[in-house]
Amino acid sequence: MKRLLREAFAHESSGLPDGVDIVVVARPEARVVAESDGLDGIRAALAELIGRARERAAGERR
Repeated sequence: MKRLLREAFAHESSGLPDGVDIVVVARPEARVVAESDGLDGIRAALAELIGRARERAAGERR
C-alpha cells in the first residue's frame, strides 16, 4: 500500500498549488481500491483529493 501511495503521489503531486502541504493517510477502503484497480485507482483517488485541495486553496486566496 505504501509503495502504491508513494508512486501515485509522485505522479499526481505536480497538481498541488504552491504553498499547500498535505498528509496522506491510507484508510482501510484504500486497500480495496488498490486490489481492484491497482495504481490507476489510487492515482485517480489521489487526483480527486488534490483537486479538492486546489479548490480550497483558490477559495482561501480570494
